[in-house]
Amino acid sequence: MLNLVRPQSTSVIVDRDGLQRRLRPLEDAEVLARQLLAFYWKGLHEDLHLFPQSSMEFAAYSLGLKKLRSGKALDRARSKWVGNPRQHIPGEGDDPYLRLLYGGEPPFDESFEQTSLSFWQPLFESLEGKVP
Repeated sequence: MLNLVRPQSTSVIVDRDGLQRRLRPLEDAEVLARQLLAFYWKGLHEDLHLFPQSSMEFAAYSLGLKKLRSGKALDRARSKWVGNPRQHIPGEGDDPYLRLLYGGEPPFDESFEQTSLSFWQPLFESLEGKVP
């Protein structure tokens, strides 16, 4: 993805459902790699408010890549955290480790918002096609 080894090459990500997504080459791959490593390092030493589904949903709606029909980007992230209990669809907050760490409340503070945007925006900018 970061094109550090072969600059200007296109990367392909295959998600859990087998869907392939292409990523355009990045101009500042080294800068982005350093930023991602900084997230990793921070997460090793303290609580990093970055959750795959909730963070991605928040960033996509905040950046206008998904259209809000009602509510706010934070509400959309909260729906990923909570899931849909009526249909027995678990949310990220149902993970036993996250529940132990945060209890029942989603940890959606300023750190969550900043980290989500910083992490996902470069990926979204290089993604070909629609944001998942």
